[in-house]
Amino acid sequence: MEANFFRYLFQELGPFLVGKRVESVYEPSPGVLNLKFGSRLFLLIIPSRKKGAVFLASSKPDNPQTPSTRAQWLRKRLQNRKISSYRIGWPERKAAFRLSPGPGNWLLIDLQQGLDLVDDLDADFDQEPVWPQLEEILSRERIYREHPQLTPPLRKTLKALPSSDARTLLSKLQDNAADTFSVSWNKGQVCRVLPWSIADTQIEEVEKTESFSEALKAAERYGWSLFQEKIDPGPALALRRKQAITKIEKNLKRLEMDEARLVQFCAEGEQAEVLQTHLYELDHNAKMQQVTVETPDCGLRRIALNPELTLLENMERMFKRSRKGRRGLKHIRKRRQDLQEERRALENEEFVPEERAKSGQRTKKASEVRFSERWKGISLHVFRSSQGFVILRGKNQKSNHRLLTEVAKPFDYWFHAQDGPGAHVILQRAHKGQEVPRQSLLEAAVVAGAAGYQARAEKAGVMCALVKDVRTVKGASAGKVRVERIEESLLVDLHKGLDRGLKKIA
Repeated sequence: MEANFFRYLFQELGPFLVGKRVESVYEPSPGVLNLKFGSRLFLLIIPSRKKGAVFLASSKPDNPQTPSTRAQWLRKRLQNRKISSYRIGWPERKAAFRLSPGPGNWLLIDLQQGLDLVDDLDADFDQEPVWPQLEEILSRERIYREHPQLTPPLRKTLKALPSSDARTLLSKLQDNAADTFSVSWNKGQVCRVLPWSIADTQIEEVEKTESFSEALKAAERYGWSLFQEKIDPGPALALRRKQAITKIEKNLKRLEMDEARLVQFCAEGEQAEVLQTHLYELDHNAKMQQVTVETPDCGLRRIALNPELTLLENMERMFKRSRKGRRGLKHIRKRRQDLQEERRALENEEFVPEERAKSGQRTKKASEVRFSERWKGISLHVFRSSQGFVILRGKNQKSNHRLLTEVAKPFDYWFHAQDGPGAHVILQRAHKGQEVPRQSLLEAAVVAGAAGYQARAEKAGVMCALVKDVRTVKGASAGKVRVERIEESLLVDLHKGLDRGLKKIA
């Protein structure tokens, strides 16, 4: 959901929700939250870094019979609390609703992170951004770092439009005067919702567009389509499988080209041996385009040379390329086998292509996890989640301390048994913006719960925090920490197969 559209949506949504009470909270699909405000009024939040949505629905989506841990946690803190006011930090796609007295003064909606309860907002939370001139927008590649309201779709649109139309659109957005909202689809999937006409810009290929006069209606059309894709991903999965197979076919063709080149390298080894045999009768330092020697098997034989190198240097180069060719052919055989196995798994629908996209890594077998040099000398249990994320657990106090201080990155997730002793558990991320599926978070929590004081219980309470918010305690024993901010408290079932997709590697 684009930032400028987010502004218009909450300008309509904010006044509508003021005065209403939160009746309940549901999680109809992993990561999707549903706030019930009345018998036929539901606010659905689908957080995502690139393709999130917030929309008001007049019908309730199907909810699981047993509420999720996240839904229970929010329900306990939000139920029957009234919204009194709102603030919009739209460039960052954030909005906050002031709540009646209770835990947390503000209900914060962050389109990238989801829902949170906070006591205070930053003083500049709803400060209006500065808009640069059109010429500066078009000339500066990374201008969005200073001006997050200049989103990729907006910059592409301004570049695609004639100068006069681009200035008109920019002026409308600056004056908060959008008059049309567009939703687009391509290849059967919803693409974008924007506060201008997509059909007029043609910044990307689309199959169809729909226009609305209200942001609320456009958000509902976009949000329901996105939600449907999450609960029924069949068509999208089929498309992604096809794209993944096509990519594998291209990689196999590249391997054929590389193999031909390396076979040629190997052949140079035999030529180098011929030169070596006749080296005593040739000028070592001569530079020539070719040399002719007589061999017992083939008679006169011409060998092409690099005229910029001496005869001896040519021979050494041929031997070196021959060794490189033999090594490379081994790697190509292994790579071809891996690609063919991956293609077979895709064709047989044995795994979901999204899993490797979410983890930021190509799909690997559990046994193929590379052990980092940073782990060397640290006693760790290593797991891989069902979505491919690496999960590390310390085996003792010293390992717990080193895992947190030497291995973990600030944006990794840290898990530990709630209110009692246990092991440190780290779920590694490739970068701070990488999304972690709910299932992988729960699996990491199971790893922590199973290594804590509640290991023999049916359920275990586990706290989750970002590593940057976990501090070691100076002077305390190894493994003792202070948690400055808990992202979430989880209650996980240790005995109902939640860790079925979890694989222990070491």
